[in-house]
Order: sequence, then C-alpha cells, then structure tokens
Amino acid sequence: FILFFFMLFFFFNDTATTEIYTLSLHDALPICARELLSAAQMVVFVGYSLPLTDIASRYLFSEAISPNARVEVINYARKPKEEEVIRATYRQVMPELRYDQFHFGGALEWAREVTQKYNKEET
Repeated sequence: FILFFFMLFFFFNDTATTEIYTLSLHDALPICARELLSAAQMVVFVGYSLPLTDIASRYLFSEAISPNARVEVINYARKPKEEEVIRATYRQVMPELRYDQFHFGGALEWAREVTQKYNKEET
C-alpha cells in the first residue's frame, strides 16, 4: 500500500515524466496515422473541408497516402462554385485527384451509390 501511494505521488508531481509522456503520445498518433494511411488501399474523406490552417493534416495526407491508394472525397455542395472550391483545396494537397473522385451529394447519397455498386457486382 505504501509503495503504490509513492508511485502515484511520483507520477503526478514529477513534471518531466508527465511532459515526456505527453510528448511521446502526441508524437505517436501521427506516426500511427502515417503507417495506416500509407498501407491503405482506399482513403475516404467525409465532410472534411481540409482547411488551409490545418497544416499538420495537409502535410500528413500529402506525404503518407500512397499514390496507389484510391481517394474519395465526399462532401455536400449545393452550387458548382462550392464544388470547385473543395476540389481546388484538395488538389493543393493531392494534385492527382480526378474529377470522378469527388462526390457532392453528401455521405448518405455516396453510401447508397457504393452499396448499389457492390450489390450489382455480387449478382
């Protein structure tokens, strides 16, 4: 019981240990994400605008997504101008994206299309 109390006391009061743990966890998340993205055969962005201010994500996506991975961007846009803004934003990070990799009817419509496509392939 005394040893257990000492360990808790040390963990919460030693700022260096806490800082190292925090930095390690902070660094580990992008590393895990990079490994998963680089191994992915398909990456789907749903409702994410990829803002200019999200520099870390932009860098991660541009560096980690394999050139062989299929990328789909699903968003909701009511006007052609909104579609073009989203396309331009994503092409700044992934210039190889084609017109057919963008879907602007929203996630539900995209999911219906994908479901229908796979149901046809199975029959």
